[in-house]
Formats: sequence, structure tokens, C-alpha cells
Amino acid sequence: GAAKRTGTIAVYSPAGGVGKTCLAVSLSACCARKGLSVFYLNLESAATTPLYFESSSTRNFSNIIYSLKEGHKNIPLKVEGVRLVDAGYNIHYFSPPDSMEEISELSPQELRRLIWTLKETGRYDMVFVDMESSFNSRSTALFDECDEIFVIAVPSDVCLFKLKTFSRELDILS
Repeated sequence: GAAKRTGTIAVYSPAGGVGKTCLAVSLSACCARKGLSVFYLNLESAATTPLYFESSSTRNFSNIIYSLKEGHKNIPLKVEGVRLVDAGYNIHYFSPPDSMEEISELSPQELRRLIWTLKETGRYDMVFVDMESSFNSRSTALFDECDEIFVIAVPSDVCLFKLKTFSRELDILS
């Protein structure tokens, strides 16, 4: 049969602490409950994945980051070997990397390759990308690779200011 088309949704907020991760995990769980094959990708430097999913494996996102940085050709195989599966929801994910800095060292091209790899395996119906709150070339690369972007905001002066700044940046880019 034909390979399935993978939908990719980025969950982003220009401000931290607004419930972005909670929403990304909840969307992942809703889709998984409906029988979809789901990958949850946390790209925050201080990933809280262990709060939501069991993360006692020695394999973690550091293995993938290293392979991307080294330009390895077998990234899909590496993903298969490193990904974990939550027993309760059947959601696939990576345990956080060894160091918080590792994710921020990924280039826009390496992030694109990672998203492309998760899509091209044909294994997942949905990939949810839990993004960091910064806005830079890495985040715009992720926006380009995703089908949908959920932008989360709360009614606070700081969040609304950052949302306006984010909107201006998007206008400049387009």
C-alpha cells in the first residue's frame, strides 16, 4: 500500500509558561486515543517530557542529535533504535538529551532533516513538535516544515507584547 501522509503540528508560544507542552501532549494523547500513530517531539532546552512519559532509558535524544550533527545517513534507523513508546497512550517520543544545550546546537537544516525523517518513515499519522519560545532561524525552519502551527497566548501584558513582536517578525519574513 501507499505510505501514509504524516501531518505535522508545531505548538509554539513567544512566551514561556503558557501551557504549550500541556497542549502538545494533550493533542498527542487525543490523536493516539483515536487510533492514530503519534510522535511527540519536545524541542525545548529544558524538556519536561519525563513529567508526561516514562523516561528511564539510557537511549535519548542525544543519540539522534549526534547523528544529525555528524551527517549520518541512517537517521531513520537511529530514530527506531532511540525512540521510546509510552505504554499508556502508545505515543512515540525521545527521552530528553544529556545536556540542555544540545538541542539549541541543532542547526535549522538539522531540524528540517529531523522533521523530514519523522515524516518520511511513513510510520506516523501525526508528529507534534513542542517548540521552544524563542524566535530565530531554527524556529522559522520548523514553521516551514510543519503543516499547522498552534500559537498559544495568555492575556498578560508580557505575552501580548511578545505576540505582537512575533507577528511583526512574521510580516517581515513574508
